[in-house]
Amino acid sequence: MSGTATAGPLIGIPGYRYKAKDLSGWFDSYAELNLEVFFEDYALGVMEAGGLPVMLPREVSPERIVQRLDGLVLPGGPDVDPARYNQERHEEAMVDEGRDEFEFQLFEAARAAGKPILGICRGLQVINVSLGGTLHQHLPAHAKFEQNPADSAHGVRIEPSSAMGQLLSDNLFDGELPVNSLHHQAVDQLGEGLRAVGWASDDDVIEAIENPDERIMAVQWHNEKLPTRSEDPLFSWIVSESRA
Repeated sequence: MSGTATAGPLIGIPGYRYKAKDLSGWFDSYAELNLEVFFEDYALGVMEAGGLPVMLPREVSPERIVQRLDGLVLPGGPDVDPARYNQERHEEAMVDEGRDEFEFQLFEAARAAGKPILGICRGLQVINVSLGGTLHQHLPAHAKFEQNPADSAHGVRIEPSSAMGQLLSDNLFDGELPVNSLHHQAVDQLGEGLRAVGWASDDDVIEAIENPDERIMAVQWHNEKLPTRSEDPLFSWIVSESRA
């Protein structure tokens, strides 16, 4: 393990890239400089579970960095380019091809190295497409972007016999997990080796997938933005698995 016993395992997290001119408050002379940005909630979730978050800039070699990491979180973000699953781009799709290239390589390198991987929202989609799956490109009913991200939008039925079901069993209410909904794409055809283990209670859209043999878990909701983040079993899982 790369992290020390006292410091906690090192968990890599990629993020967004912007030009300084895209965000307010920067000098004009900085306009074309790149910024690497991610929401602190992911880092806080990792730290609250006992891990150390490591921000991953796009220039780092995925093959080299995963050898220094103990685990990987693939976070939310823009849509995966539909060309990666042989479809034309929907008019509502917004992609970042550079981020796709980096994160697909990160996932492949971490998987090849046997590192545990947690996918969140876009991260789930990256995992599914990387393993040969496809996506529904536009599901407007799930795009609750104007809603407070800390509020639940619907329930998710979790398969009790799954690894995730055992992990989340104490968090269910009447057999369902209340989650937020900040996405407009979701799994259509599952990728190789993946199992669907969670479905939206109102329309059966796949909301959770896993491959416990390869230590891969992924969810469509943003657990890092829910008020339960500090005790979230998924962050506890990625940190615990990263200690192994």
